Amino acid sequence: MPEDWETLERITFQSSSTTFTAIREKQLQKFENLVEKKRSPESTFNKTDSVVINLSQVNLSDSATSILSKGLKFAIALRSIPKEDIISVVENALRKLRKSEADEIREEVSHIIRKARPPKPNLTRAEKEAVCELRKMDDSLILPADKGNATVIISEEDYRKKACGLLDDPTYKELNSDPTAKIQRNIKDLMKHSSIPQEERRSLIQSAPKPPRLYDLPKIHKDGIPLRPIVSAIDSPTHKLAKYLAHSLRPFSGLTAT
Repeated sequence: MPEDWETLERITFQSSSTTFTAIREKQLQKFENLVEKKRSPESTFNKTDSVVINLSQVNLSDSATSILSKGLKFAIALRSIPKEDIISVVENALRKLRKSEADEIREEVSHIIRKARPPKPNLTRAEKEAVCELRKMDDSLILPADKGNATVIISEEDYRKKACGLLDDPTYKELNSDPTAKIQRNIKDLMKHSSIPQEERRSLIQSAPKPPRLYDLPKIHKDGIPLRPIVSAIDSPTHKLAKYLAHSLRPFSGLTAT
């Protein structure tokens, strides 16, 4: 009925307008807070101090602070080209190609490797020595912050206390045995009765699966710097299957709001 469509359209429009207004006000409030913080004289800080947060008792040298301020994703320039590693990865990728195509790619890769030269060093001598010192720290951990581009140094003892405190919540419970093998068997049984093409099923079974891994990131923007628990399912029994399903469902998800 036309009246029903008009009612539905009115309700939809009102709902979308309310949502838009709420989101807009929230974003404007965030913008105003950022502007106010920038104007505040207390907001003046040293850039290195803002990206390296030392919560441990370790005294960091200037060189150690400098290398940590580059971020945990900073790639140290290699002293030599890892030819063996490159060849191993290429050969593994060529297994699915025809011999003629594989030989052509091998020849081109071989030509590139022969002409390749190591990149220029991107660390000073003092920073290289600092990297070795940081690797020798046994009682402290170097972690990325939960938010922002900051690197946090925290003592292993404090980290364990806070992590165990999170697990004391009744939401979590200890299992009597590792369910990884059982989940792997269930996935194999489901795959046998699925409509997934036979040639793709094997690639969706995780070889040597591992249980999901729990780790925590420090919330440096919160009082007391609590930890945020994160579960990584990489290499778990459902990892490859979840990626396959996410890719398959993506065209049907549209532009839904999150």
